[in-house]
Amino acid sequence: MLLCLLATAAAGPWVKDAGQHYVKVSGNRFVAGEYVDPQVQDAEGLAYSSWSAVLYAEVGLAPGLMLHANLPYLWAANEDLESGWQYRQRGGGDALLGVDWQLPVEIPVSLFVQARVPLYADGDRPALYPAMGDSNVDLDLQANVGHSAKVGPGYLWGVAEGGFRYRSGWTTPGNTVPFDYQNGLPYRGQVGYAPIFRDKPLGWVQLELSGLVNPGSDAVTRQWHQVGAGVAVSVDSHTHVELGVQRIYAARSASLGDMLSLGISHQR
Repeated sequence: MLLCLLATAAAGPWVKDAGQHYVKVSGNRFVAGEYVDPQVQDAEGLAYSSWSAVLYAEVGLAPGLMLHANLPYLWAANEDLESGWQYRQRGGGDALLGVDWQLPVEIPVSLFVQARVPLYADGDRPALYPAMGDSNVDLDLQANVGHSAKVGPGYLWGVAEGGFRYRSGWTTPGNTVPFDYQNGLPYRGQVGYAPIFRDKPLGWVQLELSGLVNPGSDAVTRQWHQVGAGVAVSVDSHTHVELGVQRIYAARSASLGDMLSLGISHQR
């Protein structure tokens, strides 16, 4: 039960066994007081907001080997702060597809590689309309390490994650990459608690700090730092309702803003 709870709430180094899965469908609302165009078009005087629907899945392929995927669809809008006019755009976002490998060591440690691939064609986007992303294909190599312990009527866990993001300069049909973006260093830290009552999981609570930093500095490559919190309530041993909030509190070449997420997940 502990491994199921941790794999669901934290992902991280707890890799799904062959045949196991975790699937989540969520709706998200993001609001920013400004719009920073990821392709660095002129975007002064605009406020950005979006709704998104996201399908996230983890599927165990073999002992210690797991596939994960994140597929978003966005409804985005830029609002002119003077006139109130909205410039709306909808379509796929940046998909994530990766493979996790749990190392055969005593403590939970895993490595994963993933690609971030644009699911949109932004090459002919008119000025003032929001971009779905920066059109760049990214490749990540990251490591996870975690630890858990029985504390009171449940389990306390912590996860640390970090690695390297290669900004390839490649893109998908219908897009262009206007700049030579810098490579980055993604990171994530998470702590959480999963209470159990009469051998039944009640859900979990978690706090998280994550972001992306660049070894160098320029005016176009995005980097950010965000803090988040989440809570989940177990409907049964396999199904959970999840609520999360996130705030991007510091950024360069990216918008500061807040996100609210509500989803339902299933694991087995």
